[in-house]
Amino acid sequence: RFNHRTEKEPTTTASVSGCPPSRAAMCSADAVPKGANGSPFRTNNFPKSCRLHGRTAFKEVLRAGRKITGSTLAIYYTGGRPTRFGIGVSKKQGGAVDRNRLKRTVREFLRQNRAIWPVDKWVLIRFERRSPGSQRPESRLEFIDELERLLKKIR
Repeated sequence: RFNHRTEKEPTTTASVSGCPPSRAAMCSADAVPKGANGSPFRTNNFPKSCRLHGRTAFKEVLRAGRKITGSTLAIYYTGGRPTRFGIGVSKKQGGAVDRNRLKRTVREFLRQNRAIWPVDKWVLIRFERRSPGSQRPESRLEFIDELERLLKKIR
């Protein structure tokens, strides 16, 4: 048992991504996080360490990255880093509820499909144009096929 008043906490070195080694390993496509008892626990998660954070990270990918476009979305990516994803939805897509629903849908798709993640790239997924009939539930999910096709291109 660790007593913070009498003992010093063991230090860990940060990885190349700036995350602790345990977090950086979670972002690889073949990583399987384990629970406290060694059982597979949350093996299908999408932790914050696998997400792009902050305006500077988004701007860097937009400025220095390559671009692939589809009918409603564009993917910007740069190489040479641990894989991280950012999701941007323009206000043209609708109100906050609609934009957040799109982002949740994309995060869930990424969480369930780690096999198609590009290796060592920062990826920014931007919804730029509203798809026709985007209020229908079946058309809201049409962009998933497009996203999968574009992600396979950059692998």
